[in-house]
Amino acid sequence: MSQTQGTSGFGTLLQIGDGGGTESFTSIAEVKSITGPNFSLETIDATHMTSPSGHREVLPSFKNSGEVGFDVNFLPGVGTQQSLFTDFTNRTLRNFKLIFPDVGATAWKFSAYVTNLSISAPLDDVLGASITLTISGAVDFTGLLDLTP
Repeated sequence: MSQTQGTSGFGTLLQIGDGGGTESFTSIAEVKSITGPNFSLETIDATHMTSPSGHREVLPSFKNSGEVGFDVNFLPGVGTQQSLFTDFTNRTLRNFKLIFPDVGATAWKFSAYVTNLSISAPLDDVLGASITLTISGAVDFTGLLDLTP
């Protein structure tokens, strides 16, 4: 029996760009969990009166990179977390990087808006925040996949 090739999610980084000409990225402080991006392909109904076997026919349409959701230990005075609130308030499209802890440190780059910020202050746990980034455009998988048509 062979050993698993799975990788722990521990060490995954979500970084925020500074928007500069030679953009530099900083890891968002104390990220606890990350979900997404969640990719989908929209379809167009092309069914007609003589569609084969009376089945619906669809055609591919727009691709959607979806959202990235993440939870943090909320640190109100930390710059990377403050930037998320500023970007939300100003409706700023920001560049982000998701860096996985695999051997090659695979990095996905994308542009997104902060579309949700939810703060929690439980009695028996740390201050927390759940944040949603809605991706605009394609995720850059450069070096990972050949996505040329």
